[in-house]
Amino acid sequence: MPADAIIGKDFDAGSYVARLKRHGVDSVVFFGKCHYGHAYYPSEIGVVHPGLQCDMFGDISAACQEQEVELVGYMSVFYDTCVGAQFPEWRKQSTSDELSAGFDSGNFTQICVNSPYLTDHFLPQCKELLQRYPMQELLLDTMTGFQPCYCKHCVKKFGGAIPENEQDEQWSRYVHWYRECYENFFAFVINELHAIDPSVHVMFNWNWSFKQPEVPPKNVQHLLSDLIPSGSVSFDACRYFAGTGLPFEYMCGRFLHGLGDWSNGATASLRIAAAEAVANGGSFYLIDRQLPDGSLEDRSYNALDAVFPWLQERKNMLLGSSPVAEIAVLWDTATIYGDNLDYYPQLSERKERIRRYEGLCKIMRENGQHFTALNSERLRATLAHYRVLILPEVCFIDSETKSCIATWVQNGGQLLLVPSRQEEELDADLLALAGVQSAQYDKTSFSYFESAAGEAIAVMVPLLRFTVQASAETVVHSYDSDATSDKSYGHGLPPPTTRSETPWAVVQQHGSGSAAALACPVCSLHADFHHPYVAQRFLDVLDRLLPDPLVRISTPAQVSMSVLRQGDDLMIHLVNHSAKEHLAGHWFPVIDYLPTISDIHISVRGGGVVQRIPEKTSCVTIHDIHQGRQSFVADDLIDLGSYRIVNYFEESKND
Repeated sequence: MPADAIIGKDFDAGSYVARLKRHGVDSVVFFGKCHYGHAYYPSEIGVVHPGLQCDMFGDISAACQEQEVELVGYMSVFYDTCVGAQFPEWRKQSTSDELSAGFDSGNFTQICVNSPYLTDHFLPQCKELLQRYPMQELLLDTMTGFQPCYCKHCVKKFGGAIPENEQDEQWSRYVHWYRECYENFFAFVINELHAIDPSVHVMFNWNWSFKQPEVPPKNVQHLLSDLIPSGSVSFDACRYFAGTGLPFEYMCGRFLHGLGDWSNGATASLRIAAAEAVANGGSFYLIDRQLPDGSLEDRSYNALDAVFPWLQERKNMLLGSSPVAEIAVLWDTATIYGDNLDYYPQLSERKERIRRYEGLCKIMRENGQHFTALNSERLRATLAHYRVLILPEVCFIDSETKSCIATWVQNGGQLLLVPSRQEEELDADLLALAGVQSAQYDKTSFSYFESAAGEAIAVMVPLLRFTVQASAETVVHSYDSDATSDKSYGHGLPPPTTRSETPWAVVQQHGSGSAAALACPVCSLHADFHHPYVAQRFLDVLDRLLPDPLVRISTPAQVSMSVLRQGDDLMIHLVNHSAKEHLAGHWFPVIDYLPTISDIHISVRGGGVVQRIPEKTSCVTIHDIHQGRQSFVADDLIDLGSYRIVNYFEESKND
């Protein structure tokens, strides 16, 4: 809230928290300090909001304690307009001669991580908040995206002039040093705050996500991202968060165009985002904005009602659950930032690299494939538990991880390599596992591959031509074309001619293990251009590597699947992605109609023993996001009254 607003007049925190609780809320995030730098309690360190009429944070804390609702304190970190005005030398400097940071700062002033702000102002105020008010978590926001800073504090700590760009010979040394400044900040802050209260979870918004898939410091206990009300983005983010092994939370706003536009987002958008968060074992937060007097609009509660009672019905099925390890996807920092971990590549290049992961997620999400995304450290630690590993155009894999993958394949693992569009990013060692001796992209901008029906299908990327070992098996063929002739086909492509000797997909056996490689960057291709034939061929190869997944669903609709365990229970979560996400403006998508999906076929793999579920025994609980009726049909049916589902058992007990 800006300085000229009157804040919290006649605010009744007890009624506020009680109403939130009635609408299904377990936890409230409340501002201790906002981006302006205003404190919403009588701080002796920070700048108290000039129009504050009560101790809002203190009243909320007391009400939450009384009504057994968790409290999360919010502190803006590197946005602080008040501090920036009081200490201009603490401000982030975007260039060597400009003080004002001109990147993504909105109306707020950015503060430098290397300034005295951390020890002289920010940490003392955080400690003040923790010491005064009981809370369960502390949410630290605005890490500013790690853009370079040219202030005097950075120059002094770096030990010389800050390089302007990657052309400078000091650039690599600088970006690694600057990244280390933030890593030291994370570790130092958590240690200092845990010295005050070791039970409080400290969360840093938007770090260690699929867009920054780095290994968090050892003392980070909780992950969080505030994103958009989108089922697809929630899926992408939460699949990666689930693979970290840490508790995580997905946040999105109730608004239509962005945060605080005072309109309502679509109910379906919110519910799908929430469903994907909890289906992957996470928690869900809905962001809203209070009016200056502390109240929420009545329609805010309508948005809560669309999501939170639905979540509460499923809460006991979700707590303590974790993803089943079956298909692993390697998604690592080096693919985004390069082999030298240059943390500041061009934004367009960074987005292009992230599209590789988003394209893989799109294929898996829309075709009911369960998987877990892992960074290289988690992959090395847990790969033995997985049956299949997918490398979605990842590059610059370190030698330790490559050695781990090779050993795993020799021991029976199934590897699927999707090549990068960039020839220089191809990894000869990993391709060799798939029987590929050499690989080089064609000069054309298109190629042809063989569909499952035996037809030549065009794809608007060049073919990666493989030279393969005699022991390697071609499982999908490519086709040659008339591209080298002098004929002109106007708007059209030169037609396919004969089946090529160059494979589109090849597999090499290694005992009980195998490695497959594709000759097409299907992930980024599918992200940029929805290509159902490419997606199907990718899934055909995956099905060859994993013909007997633990759970298989079949439906013509787009339904995502997450398979989790909670104790002895196997839980299959299905989320409907069959509606179109329309871009409402800025970057918030909207789903205003969601069709009900029926006739979903489900089968569960067992150990050869099939048992009938006793009458009136609820071994399988089926919930429908639409509160409608679904029909589950598969082979070897077991009748569950109005539903039908195949149910095998891996052991003699119900699983």
